[in-house]
Amino acid sequence: VQSILLRESFKRFRDKHVGIKADSPTAVLDVSCGPGGYTTAWTSQISQFLPRGMEFFCTDYKGGKTQAGTPYPTATANAVSAAAQKGAVNLAAAPVGIEADLFSGTDAIMPPAKKADIVHWSHSGYHVRDALGEARDDQTAITQGLNNGIDKMWNALDDKGLMFSVHQTNDSS
Repeated sequence: VQSILLRESFKRFRDKHVGIKADSPTAVLDVSCGPGGYTTAWTSQISQFLPRGMEFFCTDYKGGKTQAGTPYPTATANAVSAAAQKGAVNLAAAPVGIEADLFSGTDAIMPPAKKADIVHWSHSGYHVRDALGEARDDQTAITQGLNNGIDKMWNALDDKGLMFSVHQTNDSS
């Protein structure tokens, strides 16, 4: 269902000239990408609305791995690349995956000198408590961690870009 909502949203973004570039590839950053299944589903749905294709970037926390032991950002980049090879995603460049702590520290969530036209953040705000260790129940630390994450996303976003967040209805973030 979320992929369908994203497809319809991107159709409107294209029609309203919001976030999507008409003259060059659109840089998309998927924050908290997970192992790649959901990302492949939604990028396959939106690809048709990106006239010059997509530069795809993804990030997830260090230590997040698939059952095969592959880091989440690597697995997601590989899955998007495979979808592109099948014609489901129009890529303008090879996907880039970055392991980064979203909620603390200075880890970059985009390559240097790159900015995202669109930032997609999905169902991961609750992980701030995981990142805090012993401070996981400290409301001030939780607030600061979420602020750190949002600051990193805003810093990765182009000044004419679009950031959106999709969360499940039972999400505790």
